Amino acid sequence: MMRRGVKITGIGFVTPAGIGLTQFKTGICENKSRVVALKPMGDGAEHFVGATLPDFRFSELFPTFSGKRVPRHTQMAMVAAKLALDDAGMAFEAVSYTHLT
Repeated sequence: MMRRGVKITGIGFVTPAGIGLTQFKTGICENKSRVVALKPMGDGAEHFVGATLPDFRFSELFPTFSGKRVPRHTQMAMVAAKLALDDAGMAFEAVSYTHLT
């Protein structure tokens, strides 16, 4: 089996500290925790803590793509990939994603 090298040329952050490089860099320098108490998920479930992305808006980066049938974690991965491609100077439109519609 032949090993192939991988080169990372762009980065795309989708985190509670910020979405995109600029917001992320600012967010991680703030003296602030983004971990909060979350509501129980179902009857009898206990409270738990976690970090959320309340400002995440899939439609802002994909205005012509309906994300209604795409799970939220997949939307976040798509946004991270688009931000990484933008950072690398590549066009997201060159990547085929028609199978998600």
